[in-house]
Amino acid sequence: MNEEKAKQLAQLIYLAPISKEVKEAILSNLSHTPAVLVEYFIDSLQEGVDQFTDAVAAFFKEQDGRWSAVEEKQRSEADRIIREEVEKVKQKCVKAKIENKI
Repeated sequence: MNEEKAKQLAQLIYLAPISKEVKEAILSNLSHTPAVLVEYFIDSLQEGVDQFTDAVAAFFKEQDGRWSAVEEKQRSEADRIIREEVEKVKQKCVKAKIENKI
């Protein structure tokens, strides 16, 4: 097995959600492990990492969507409050003009 494959496997094992004992057993026996099994470990662990990163990306995309919805609701509510307050000020101005004419 070449050094590049050993490093790749070691990195993937480091990230893997497996016990320390299993990680140590795999790495300590790496020199005796058939190349086909090393490739299988690498492929399996890489697939797991890829699935995890895809899940994290989907999570953040969903969160962004949720925040966008919250921001839109806040903007709508702020616009509604501003319109109501502007209308109240207009009504007070109209009332004041009417009272000043009497």
